[in-house]
Parts: sequence; C-alpha cells; structure tokens
Amino acid sequence: MEVLIQNGHKSGSSPFAEMVISPRQALRAARLFERTLRASFEDDEKVMGQHFRSKIQTGAEMKRRAEIMARWFRVFRGDLGYSLARVEAELGRALRCELDGGLYTPTAASRSFGVPQGDVQ
Repeated sequence: MEVLIQNGHKSGSSPFAEMVISPRQALRAARLFERTLRASFEDDEKVMGQHFRSKIQTGAEMKRRAEIMARWFRVFRGDLGYSLARVEAELGRALRCELDGGLYTPTAASRSFGVPQGDVQ
C-alpha cells in the first residue's frame, strides 16, 4: 500500500520536507505514513469485517486519510516540535480519533520522550 504525497510535499523546498532533516528521516516518515495507513484499514476490518474494508479502501479514502496524516504531521513537527519518534507514537492515534469522529488533542511536546539511539529529532 503506497501513500501518495502531493507534488508540493516532494520538493526539498516545501514546508513539509523541511520538517525532516535528512533523507533517512524522510524515508522513515514515508514508511510511517504507509504503516499508519495500512493499520487504519486493518483496524476497520477487525471491527467492521472484511467486506466493509473492501468497500471503504478506495483511492479516494486512502488519499483522505493521507491528507489527515499530513496535516497532523505538520502540527506535530512544525507547531508542537515533536521528535520523529514522538510523531510515530501519536500519528496513528490522531488518525483513528478523526476517523471515529472524535476530536484529538495532542499533548505539549516535552523533552522526556525517547528518541532511538543514534537518531535526532
């Protein structure tokens, strides 16, 4: 399952690209989007069944979910200053909350959230 990121997000000069500091982080973020998108449909299937997933997993729905994730990624990295590790922990929760019709409220960034060894924010 691939996440399609709009052309404006692929450029090294876009605000989205500036939220990662290396090609390694960009790849990590892309894989995060793919995992989170896949998990969101898997969660739907667990609750609603395989038939529901086959009906709902359309290109338009994948794009909508990717846009929700991109918006939250910008909030987490840009507005709140989350580390990429923290974004990995929160992005799925934010997406699921919105898909379920809830209002997700992120916590303020703190310096106590772990970052994998050898990695940076």
